[in-house]
Amino acid sequence: LKMKCVLVVVLSLLVPFSVCSRDLLKWPFPNWAIWNLPIGENAVYVPAQIRRSTSAGLYNDYDLISMNASAPLTPVYLNTDAWDPNKTRCDIEGKVLFEAPFPQDWVIPGNTKNPKSTPNSFAAFLASDGRTILQSSPLAHCSVGGPVTAWVSYTNMTLDGDGIRGTHGGSGLSNLGGVIRLGEFTPDSPPIRHAIKINFWSEENYYQNPCYRWPAIRCDGDHSKYNGSQPAMKPGALLALPPSINIGTF
Repeated sequence: LKMKCVLVVVLSLLVPFSVCSRDLLKWPFPNWAIWNLPIGENAVYVPAQIRRSTSAGLYNDYDLISMNASAPLTPVYLNTDAWDPNKTRCDIEGKVLFEAPFPQDWVIPGNTKNPKSTPNSFAAFLASDGRTILQSSPLAHCSVGGPVTAWVSYTNMTLDGDGIRGTHGGSGLSNLGGVIRLGEFTPDSPPIRHAIKINFWSEENYYQNPCYRWPAIRCDGDHSKYNGSQPAMKPGALLALPPSINIGTF
């Protein structure tokens, strides 16, 4: 799959904590999963060498998440329009990929030509068993009453599993892991105690060869354009502030 600048790296903002129990629907995966495991005291830090931005803009890179296991069970049909702005993703073109609990009034736009929009629309659904996560991309539900479509379905994972594999086509990583969930990033929220994922401009920042590292399982289709200077900076990299930095001074 070729998806421009959607490769995932992981940023650690982990804060020491003690938790007896938590809601996996709001904070998924075990404490040993990559999204929740604190950085070890013997970790080796190297400069990421992230290039300074010279301009700014806004691009929506949707993570579509439904944790409503009691929503109506709905077929997700094959549609191969993918990232072609001349096609819509709205029509059934093939078989049922899977069935998932899906809120019927949830409208998810497909592609548009003018203005050009081809969202990645990575999707994760909690299955009816309340444990399994169903994954697909790019998902579309262009109108209420219309079909739900996707191009690719991915291997299922579970809320209590490692949370690694998923719908991010440029890296193979989960779209549920690393998400800033509703209510986590407000003035009154406590510190976010899990890693978060970040998109970087791949051509400017990612190292080319090899073009990914664990836990990523691949790199983007245009990885030949990667021009980053730090061999450790690539899809799957773990980014963190060194312990010597006092964030209270910022």
